[in-house]
Amino acid sequence: DNVAIVTIGQNKMDIRGVHSLMWRPNRTRELETIKTVHSCQPTIKKEICQLFPNIKFGLNGRWLLVLAKEWLLHLYKEPVPGSAETKYVGFYMDVVHLLARSLNFTFEVVPKTGEDDRMSWRDFSHQIASSSVDLGATTFPISTSAYYNHTVSFPLLCTNISGVYMNPEGRSSSFPKIKNHVIISVISTCFGKASVGSFILKNLFSDLRGVQIYEYFIDITFRFIGTLVNQNSFQIPYANSARILLWFWNMMVLVMSATLTGTLIANLVGKGETLPFTTFEEMMARGDYQWSC
Repeated sequence: DNVAIVTIGQNKMDIRGVHSLMWRPNRTRELETIKTVHSCQPTIKKEICQLFPNIKFGLNGRWLLVLAKEWLLHLYKEPVPGSAETKYVGFYMDVVHLLARSLNFTFEVVPKTGEDDRMSWRDFSHQIASSSVDLGATTFPISTSAYYNHTVSFPLLCTNISGVYMNPEGRSSSFPKIKNHVIISVISTCFGKASVGSFILKNLFSDLRGVQIYEYFIDITFRFIGTLVNQNSFQIPYANSARILLWFWNMMVLVMSATLTGTLIANLVGKGETLPFTTFEEMMARGDYQWSC
């Protein structure tokens, strides 16, 4: 809506005229000549020398459709005094009216108060995503599972509540640490399996007997890793000794992974604990609990 056409002379600073695309009452648009800083008096430049005058008009009184869904305390219907009709009221409608005044647009709420508005929140978001309406009378994010990887979340209802809270120790501090002798054994096993694997390969394949170990160490390592994670996508020797070595290596990795994973899960799972007090006075006497309302 803020489009300006500027005509200039041979000198780029010689502005001959400025035209802006303006709305008319019959919802048509025409180019209108506007005053510029070259044709204004110095005392009134700030008031009327606007290159984009439509900025002050906002949405220029456009008519928008606002989708509404009743929600307790946020948006609900209320009878109009002295009439059989009802109207939408609540915080959401206050927000829509505020936007309409500040952005200069008019609106109509759908569905109307006399119509059936028993739609789900998923239908609510689909209507907005399909551009069936312009706005949704809600203050929480709207999305659909078709466009985003989550669904509509519901507004939170607040009420006067009181409770007792305790900040437990962080679960991460209770994680068991791998002992040093386990780390040393794993590293030793890696070097050992690389040495044994290189020995097996050199004795099975004659073309590798003249090659130094470090020249194909990476290939040996990837043979073991590939066998473990890629379902034998890497070719391994056909000798039984190599198969037995790989079998023991894989079993060791599986046992260690299962042990570590099970330990972590056991420490992450919260265990239900009974409160160490039964009355409010006992709670206040402890010091490690706080209360709030």
